Amino acid sequence: MAELLDYVASEGGPLLIADVSVARLWHGIENGGADYDRACDIFDSDPNLEGALVEIESGHGLLWEMEGAGIAGVYQLGATIVIARGWFGIDDWRNATKLAATIDPINPVLLGSMDFSTGAVAILWATEDGRSIEVVDVTQPERPTGELSMESAGLLIPIQKGTYQAYFDRVATQTGTARRCILMPT
Repeated sequence: MAELLDYVASEGGPLLIADVSVARLWHGIENGGADYDRACDIFDSDPNLEGALVEIESGHGLLWEMEGAGIAGVYQLGATIVIARGWFGIDDWRNATKLAATIDPINPVLLGSMDFSTGAVAILWATEDGRSIEVVDVTQPERPTGELSMESAGLLIPIQKGTYQAYFDRVATQTGTARRCILMPT
Protein backbone atom coordinates (compact mmCIF):
# COMPACT_ATOMS: atom_id res chain seq x y z
CA MET A 1 0.00 0.00 0.00
CA ALA A 2 1.43 3.36 -0.99
CA GLU A 3 1.22 6.11 1.59
CA LEU A 4 1.37 9.69 0.35
CA LEU A 5 3.90 11.44 2.59
CA ASP A 6 3.63 14.85 0.92
CA TYR A 7 4.85 16.49 -2.28
CA VAL A 8 7.75 18.57 -3.57
CA ALA A 9 7.41 21.30 -6.18
CA SER A 10 9.87 22.92 -8.55
CA GLU A 11 9.70 25.75 -11.04
CA GLY A 12 12.06 23.82 -13.32
CA GLY A 13 15.36 22.06 -12.90
CA PRO A 14 16.27 18.95 -10.93
CA LEU A 15 15.56 17.86 -7.40
CA LEU A 16 18.38 17.09 -4.98
CA ILE A 17 17.89 13.92 -2.94
CA ALA A 18 20.35 13.27 -0.11
CA ASP A 19 20.84 12.38 3.52
CA VAL A 20 19.83 15.47 5.52
CA SER A 21 23.39 15.92 6.83
CA VAL A 22 24.71 16.02 3.24
CA ALA A 23 21.85 18.14 1.88
CA ARG A 24 22.62 20.83 4.48
CA LEU A 25 25.98 21.34 2.71
CA TRP A 26 24.31 22.07 -0.66
CA HIS A 27 23.90 25.79 -1.42
CA GLY A 28 21.87 25.81 -4.65
CA ILE A 29 21.89 29.31 -6.15
CA GLU A 30 23.37 30.92 -3.02
CA ASN A 31 27.08 31.81 -2.77
CA GLY A 32 27.29 32.67 -6.45
CA GLY A 33 25.27 29.65 -7.53
CA ALA A 34 28.22 27.25 -7.79
CA ASP A 35 26.23 24.19 -6.65
CA TYR A 36 23.28 24.83 -8.95
CA ASP A 37 25.68 25.61 -11.81
CA ARG A 38 27.29 22.18 -11.24
CA ALA A 39 23.83 20.59 -11.38
CA CYS A 40 23.03 22.34 -14.65
CA ASP A 41 26.40 21.38 -16.13
CA ILE A 42 25.75 17.71 -15.38
CA PHE A 43 22.45 17.74 -17.29
CA ASP A 44 23.75 20.06 -20.04
CA SER A 45 26.58 17.59 -20.74
CA ASP A 46 24.03 14.82 -21.43
CA PRO A 47 20.49 16.01 -22.28
CA ASN A 48 19.19 12.40 -22.02
CA LEU A 49 20.42 11.99 -18.44
CA GLU A 50 17.63 11.13 -15.98
CA GLY A 51 19.70 11.60 -12.85
CA ALA A 52 23.23 11.53 -11.50
CA LEU A 53 25.16 11.42 -8.28
CA VAL A 54 26.81 14.67 -7.30
CA GLU A 55 29.60 15.08 -4.77
CA ILE A 56 28.73 17.38 -1.89
CA GLU A 57 31.79 17.88 0.31
CA SER A 58 32.41 14.45 1.91
CA GLY A 59 29.15 12.86 0.72
CA HIS A 60 26.92 12.38 -2.29
CA GLY A 61 23.47 13.44 -3.31
CA LEU A 62 21.36 12.52 -6.27
CA LEU A 63 20.16 15.04 -8.82
CA TRP A 64 16.95 13.81 -10.44
CA GLU A 65 15.35 15.53 -13.41
CA MET A 66 11.59 16.14 -13.08
CA GLU A 67 11.26 17.44 -16.67
CA GLY A 68 10.14 20.97 -16.03
CA ALA A 69 8.14 22.77 -13.42
CA GLY A 70 5.64 20.76 -11.46
CA ILE A 71 4.73 18.70 -8.44
CA ALA A 72 6.09 15.29 -7.47
CA GLY A 73 4.22 13.14 -4.98
CA VAL A 74 6.41 11.38 -2.42
CA TYR A 75 5.19 7.94 -1.38
CA GLN A 76 6.33 5.25 1.01
CA LEU A 77 5.90 1.57 0.18
CA GLY A 78 7.38 -0.33 3.12
CA ALA A 79 11.01 0.82 3.32
CA THR A 80 10.99 2.08 -0.30
CA ILE A 81 10.44 5.75 -1.16
CA VAL A 82 8.92 6.62 -4.56
CA ILE A 83 8.97 10.15 -5.95
CA ALA A 84 6.46 10.31 -8.81
CA ARG A 85 6.09 13.23 -11.23
CA GLY A 86 3.09 12.67 -13.46
CA TRP A 87 1.25 14.02 -16.45
CA PHE A 88 -2.36 12.95 -16.13
CA GLY A 89 -5.57 13.79 -17.94
CA ILE A 90 -7.39 14.38 -14.66
CA ASP A 91 -7.26 17.04 -11.97
CA ASP A 92 -6.77 14.62 -9.06
CA TRP A 93 -2.98 14.25 -9.22
CA ARG A 94 -2.84 12.67 -5.74
CA ASN A 95 -4.79 9.57 -6.72
CA ALA A 96 -3.17 9.43 -10.15
CA THR A 97 0.39 9.59 -8.78
CA LYS A 98 -0.50 7.15 -5.98
CA LEU A 99 -1.53 4.63 -8.61
CA ALA A 100 1.69 5.32 -10.54
CA ALA A 101 3.74 4.91 -7.35
CA THR A 102 2.38 1.39 -6.73
CA ILE A 103 3.36 -0.07 -10.11
CA ASP A 104 6.34 -2.42 -9.92
CA PRO A 105 9.51 -0.93 -11.48
CA ILE A 106 9.55 -1.19 -15.26
CA ASN A 107 13.00 -1.31 -16.88
CA PRO A 108 14.55 0.62 -13.98
CA VAL A 109 17.78 2.49 -14.64
CA LEU A 110 20.23 2.49 -11.73
CA LEU A 111 21.21 6.08 -10.95
CA GLY A 112 23.52 5.31 -8.04
CA SER A 113 23.88 4.30 -4.43
CA MET A 114 23.68 6.60 -1.39
CA ASP A 115 24.15 6.23 2.34
CA PHE A 116 21.57 7.59 4.75
CA SER A 117 23.34 7.67 8.10
CA THR A 118 20.99 10.07 9.89
CA GLY A 119 17.81 8.14 9.12
CA ALA A 120 16.31 11.01 7.13
CA VAL A 121 16.25 11.98 3.47
CA ALA A 122 16.01 15.55 2.20
CA ILE A 123 14.34 16.27 -1.12
CA LEU A 124 15.01 19.83 -2.29
CA TRP A 125 14.47 21.72 -5.48
CA ALA A 126 18.15 21.99 -6.46
CA THR A 127 18.06 25.81 -6.50
CA GLU A 128 17.43 25.80 -2.74
CA ASP A 129 20.02 26.32 -0.02
CA GLY A 130 20.43 23.29 2.24
CA ARG A 131 20.96 25.57 5.21
CA SER A 132 17.16 25.79 5.25
CA ILE A 133 17.35 22.37 6.94
CA GLU A 134 17.64 23.42 10.55
CA VAL A 135 16.43 20.14 12.10
CA VAL A 136 17.96 16.77 11.20
CA ASP A 137 16.12 14.61 13.75
CA VAL A 138 13.05 13.90 11.64
CA THR A 139 10.33 11.62 13.03
CA GLN A 140 7.61 12.39 10.47
CA PRO A 141 7.52 14.03 7.03
CA GLU A 142 8.02 17.77 7.41
CA ARG A 143 9.15 20.85 5.54
CA PRO A 144 12.54 22.40 6.28
CA THR A 145 12.03 25.11 8.89
CA GLY A 146 14.43 27.59 7.31
CA GLU A 147 13.81 29.91 4.39
CA LEU A 148 12.84 28.39 1.02
CA SER A 149 11.87 30.22 -2.17
CA MET A 150 8.49 28.49 -1.93
CA GLU A 151 7.16 26.37 0.92
CA SER A 152 6.82 23.19 -1.12
CA ALA A 153 10.39 23.29 -2.52
CA GLY A 154 11.68 20.94 0.16
CA LEU A 155 10.65 17.91 2.19
CA LEU A 156 12.34 15.89 4.93
CA ILE A 157 11.35 12.25 5.43
CA PRO A 158 12.40 9.71 8.06
CA ILE A 159 13.78 6.48 6.58
CA GLN A 160 15.66 3.45 7.81
CA LYS A 161 19.38 4.13 8.16
CA GLY A 162 21.50 2.39 5.56
CA THR A 163 22.48 2.24 1.92
CA TYR A 164 19.87 2.80 -0.77
CA GLN A 165 19.94 2.24 -4.51
CA ALA A 166 18.28 4.99 -6.55
CA TYR A 167 16.48 4.02 -9.74
CA PHE A 168 14.65 5.88 -12.48
CA ASP A 169 11.77 4.57 -14.54
CA ARG A 170 8.66 5.64 -16.45
CA VAL A 171 5.21 4.13 -16.01
CA ALA A 172 1.84 4.52 -17.69
CA THR A 173 -1.64 4.32 -16.22
CA GLN A 174 -5.07 4.75 -17.78
CA THR A 175 -4.97 8.49 -17.05
CA GLY A 176 -1.40 9.36 -18.07
CA THR A 177 2.30 8.78 -17.50
CA ALA A 178 4.75 9.35 -14.69
CA ARG A 179 8.49 9.43 -14.24
CA ARG A 180 9.76 8.08 -10.95
CA CYS A 181 12.78 8.10 -8.72
CA ILE A 182 12.75 5.03 -6.51
CA LEU A 183 14.92 4.73 -3.37
CA MET A 184 15.26 1.09 -2.32
CA PRO A 185 17.24 -0.14 0.69
CA THR A 186 19.97 -2.66 -0.14
